[in-house]
Amino acid sequence: MKTSASLFLTDILPGKRNLISRFVKNKIIGKDSLKRVFRSLRESGVEGIELFLPPYASVTYDDIEELKKILLGYGVQVLSVHQKLRLVTRTRIAEITKLFHIADMLGAQVIVLHMNSAGKQIFDKEYITTLHSLQKKYDVTIGFETGNVILTVCGVSTVGTKMCFRPL
Repeated sequence: MKTSASLFLTDILPGKRNLISRFVKNKIIGKDSLKRVFRSLRESGVEGIELFLPPYASVTYDDIEELKKILLGYGVQVLSVHQKLRLVTRTRIAEITKLFHIADMLGAQVIVLHMNSAGKQIFDKEYITTLHSLQKKYDVTIGFETGNVILTVCGVSTVGTKMCFRPL
């Protein structure tokens, strides 16, 4: 088991902030420099980060490459990639495929999806078969977060559990 800290992509790449991510941000970084934050996390025994993708903003592969360079410079490993927060719409296979590619680019071993965003698709055999195929292709595990997401003006915290999704 590895210990990770959850950080928003927009906390590391502030140029990607939109109106929502100006208010919903992580308290870990605050006004400290990335160098100080990553050093403090390392010194406390945190082994990597869970990268939260920004809601209602597009993330390009160039953004991921820029992020990767920054994190490599600080010796920070991405352990998991957390899907964008969705309040109404369903997560489609195209978005999940992009998450797998992002995880692959960053060396992450887990993708976190929201059960409420999967909705009834979770009962669709074709959907599940596709998820299994993507896991096998990228050698990345899917974790479905089953808790509710609580938004505050200070940041995002999750309540609930995560269950890993491995083929039998």
